[in-house]
Amino acid sequence: MVQFDLSVTLCTDAFSQGIGGRQAPMRATKPVNSRRYIATFDVENTTKEDSGRYRCIVHSNKGVGVSSYADLTVKQPPVPIAPPQLTAVGATYLWIQLNANSINGDGPIVEREVEYRTVSGSLIDNQPVDKTTHKIGHLDPDTEYEISVLLTRPLDGGTGAPGPPLRAKTKCAGECQDAHGCRREHTHTHTMEVGEGPFSMYTV
Repeated sequence: MVQFDLSVTLCTDAFSQGIGGRQAPMRATKPVNSRRYIATFDVENTTKEDSGRYRCIVHSNKGVGVSSYADLTVKQPPVPIAPPQLTAVGATYLWIQLNANSINGDGPIVEREVEYRTVSGSLIDNQPVDKTTHKIGHLDPDTEYEISVLLTRPLDGGTGAPGPPLRAKTKCAGECQDAHGCRREHTHTHTMEVGEGPFSMYTV
């Protein structure tokens, strides 16, 4: 929804009309002086295609009045084009690069968030981010997550939808390795006599 104001002469009925013929009823008026008011209009379900020039048409028992056109610019919330990039993996953490320089929608970007959830679908958390890289900690081992970036531009309604998700899985750790059949590395040391001194052989 977009709200915008036009200056009109006091009237009993008024609506806004765009060049394309779209109409928006008047929501409220605010007096400027005894003869002039500021009329407020809400244009519902706007898209960038609704940007353009609008005018106010007023009706009263004395006739019809038409204002000059005013420009309306519709800004779309920003959405990252690409998913974040995985840079490091641990048993309880994932490091990502936001990869959010290319967007659909409009800037400027004033806030960034990382949204992550398990692949099963349960929402885990939203974390504000002030750098281009971010560590998501306190995760469960051997668990797959979906990670998306949310961007916000100024004014109400400025937060876009989550961008494309990255799927990443944490490593196994501790008992998880045995329970899930993950590979564990063991080092054995054998000592044998060779010549005058001991010789150590390591097998992994």
